[in-house]
Amino acid sequence: KTTADNTASQKTTCLHLDELKPSDVVQKACQDLGVGSISRDLARFLIQRSSGNPCYCKELLRCLCGNDMLLFCTRRQGDEAEENWESLVMEASLLAAPSTSRMGNDGRVCIIRPDVNLENIMLPATLKETALAQLDQREPLERTVLKFAAVIGPVFTTQLLLHILPTSLKNEMNCLLDL
Repeated sequence: KTTADNTASQKTTCLHLDELKPSDVVQKACQDLGVGSISRDLARFLIQRSSGNPCYCKELLRCLCGNDMLLFCTRRQGDEAEENWESLVMEASLLAAPSTSRMGNDGRVCIIRPDVNLENIMLPATLKETALAQLDQREPLERTVLKFAAVIGPVFTTQLLLHILPTSLKNEMNCLLDL
């Protein structure tokens, strides 16, 4: 209730923050890791898993680093590139701010260790705790409906949600959606 009251106040300004663009996620990762570029697999993983949320991106990187899943290499100028080097590395110079390359990190590259399967990476505990804390702040009815919606996935129709909800909650769900 307090949040709703504060939001309705004329003294409160609400800002909707959009998600980061994929290029910004890569730029942030390069900046956080102190490198000039990251592998395409790492970029794809961060873009998909963070959904543009900078906090999620940072926590995912922290998890990968903390579990020793990343390799840091130095690319020497003038060296012959391996056949697949160009397909492996996403150049941050195309995506990052000019300040990144001025810091002298443009020769450092971050890749995923060859023995790491990104498909098996679980959501870091810190992100789980954040999601659960937000869920716990909801009213019991909202929590129940959110749990059913989570089973369906990130995109669904209200008809599908109504179909799987227990009969006792169907009328109450309409009230929740009207808010």
